[in-house]
Amino acid sequence: PIPYTLYPIPYTLYLEGGGGDESLRAIEMEVALMKRLTHPNIVSYIGTERTDEGMLNIFMEFVPGGSIANLLQKFGSFSEKVMRVYTRQILLGLEYLHRHQIMHRDIKGANILVDNAGVVKLADFGASKRLAEMVTMEGGHKSIKGTPYWMAPEVIKQTGHGRQADIWSVGCTILEMATGKPPWSEFGSQVSALFHIASSKGPPPMPDFLSPEAHDFLLLCFNRVPKDRPNATRLLQHPFVAVAAGTSPPPSHHHGHHHPPRPPSGRSLHGEGYPEAPDTSPSMPTT
Repeated sequence: PIPYTLYPIPYTLYLEGGGGDESLRAIEMEVALMKRLTHPNIVSYIGTERTDEGMLNIFMEFVPGGSIANLLQKFGSFSEKVMRVYTRQILLGLEYLHRHQIMHRDIKGANILVDNAGVVKLADFGASKRLAEMVTMEGGHKSIKGTPYWMAPEVIKQTGHGRQADIWSVGCTILEMATGKPPWSEFGSQVSALFHIASSKGPPPMPDFLSPEAHDFLLLCFNRVPKDRPNATRLLQHPFVAVAAGTSPPPSHHHGHHHPPRPPSGRSLHGEGYPEAPDTSPSMPTT
């Protein structure tokens, strides 16, 4: 049998909140469509099942190894060489999703898994994301759940957003890999961070130990005009990721950039209800 991860969603909460059964059928149809998506850098959908206990189970590919957020928590910030390798794979997965008219909408370290061979896979997109949002209704209104630090300004301002918002979040994830924490986190409260993301004119603060290529790449991701942000296909041509398997960048003076050879085993993604991964701790990429 194929190892899988189970997303149990209490759909009765959604129905009690005024949602209709047709919406759940739409989710099930979406999963059926997403089962056709196959790419090495996205987590595969396997199927759905409704239970007598009022749960809708979404079955997805199980990725042993853990998330980028797990790795950062255990080992600290990544070397730029590792960041280049991971960013390139994130963009390849995103390019595939965008080509199929799917916005990820929640790119961040916790939603990017790394398997035991060092392959990066985007998780928590599409139907699983949408259904989770449906059941987080409070008083009939959807509330923003999770942290705002990776959100594009146009998402916060609700001025309408598209796939370009994912590109902003890629930039935020690169800063997360470089520093071990998301951008704007220095503002303390989420409300303060939301205000700064929405109202400031430039990019978030960037560490000075990053290479010129990394700085240039991030400035493209953090363009305040969504339509002027390059898409994933264009970003894949950028020197920051185009030479991901080439020569290593100059050594950094940043003390946090020694990366150990063994990422963690154990719970993947959010940690709740996930089976323990086998202890086959992978090596970090060295090229």
